[in-house]
Amino acid sequence: MSSEEGFRLRTKDDPIGSISIPKLIRSSVRHGEFQFMFLVPHFVLPAYGIYRLAHSQGIYPAHLEPLAEVVLAVVQGVAVGGLITFGWLRFSAAGRRLQGRIEAGAATPGEAKAQKKMQLGFALCAYVLFATTLWLVLPPADGPKTAAMKKTARRYGLKAENIPSFS
Repeated sequence: MSSEEGFRLRTKDDPIGSISIPKLIRSSVRHGEFQFMFLVPHFVLPAYGIYRLAHSQGIYPAHLEPLAEVVLAVVQGVAVGGLITFGWLRFSAAGRRLQGRIEAGAATPGEAKAQKKMQLGFALCAYVLFATTLWLVLPPADGPKTAAMKKTARRYGLKAENIPSFS
């Protein structure tokens, strides 16, 4: 290898691709296995931590709690409805017949695109339902575990103003 030529990860003709986050998410949801659903906590738990921190610092006002519960219930209801609808569209007799035509190569591009949209919608609704259910299972702001942690902190001499209040 001459000094002019160094190590090349790609050939000279291969363009460096750009990364599109929506396309990446869409392709991982569409082509990913069922186990990819277990990546959802990696997004939900940091968001929950930010919520708890904002709640303890007074950034997130307590009077918005009922609104947040309603929004969460609506999102969960839409996810269940989408799961039922997309599941029926995809796994009904017509959906299975269309999938057979796609596998045989006899489907039109519009039919193949519609089937991909149904599969993507089904997977996204399943992910959103899992995420909202996980959010509902997480402990409330001032539960017994939080009270026990505060009591232990006070026992070791931490001042009350240094202990975050999650109320």
